[in-house]
Amino acid sequence: MTYIYDVTLNFNEILYDFFEWNNTDNLIHVRKIPIIKVSSEDFKNIITYKIKINELLLNKIIDKTETYGKKVKKMTSCLISDNENIIALKFNSEGISTDISSIIVEEELDILEIRINNSKTFEYETISPRKFLTTTRYDSTSKNYIEKEIRKLNIKKDKEKIKYLYLEYFGKYTDDESKALNELKKELKLNNNLEDLFKLTSNNN
Repeated sequence: MTYIYDVTLNFNEILYDFFEWNNTDNLIHVRKIPIIKVSSEDFKNIITYKIKINELLLNKIIDKTETYGKKVKKMTSCLISDNENIIALKFNSEGISTDISSIIVEEELDILEIRINNSKTFEYETISPRKFLTTTRYDSTSKNYIEKEIRKLNIKKDKEKIKYLYLEYFGKYTDDESKALNELKKELKLNNNLEDLFKLTSNNN
């Protein structure tokens, strides 16, 4: 088994490119982690689906990943590479890949320079399609925030707020709060640029 040393990972159920990592993410500074080379076809399957590896491979990587810290923590994970790209997978006790992580570009380029032999023991089965974003992480977070704020609006309790939001966004006044709320909902489906407006009204409350 080949090992890679000193990399930073950001495990999530969804694969985020490193440039979309947030300051609030739980970044893991890894001291040591095994790496496995696979074919381009397998790599595509691995980032598209949650997979289950066989017992032989699972036993080889159990607790082989070590993290930095006052007390070394161990994880069952590994890097996967097709000699062009690299991702990291975390596995549960059944050998199912639960979380996935990209790595920092500079670290990825350094690792790709290392010669790694193809794994002859990498056997797996696809379990289910992995969740993925159809937009950027920021856009997805922004839309979720706006949808939540709109759902919270109550026509009876938030009449003035609804009319204020409508006026600020569309630049015209309406006395029909039901119409105003419907128009805001329609606009949400078209774009996400309502976020700053909602945050402004939240700060004023």
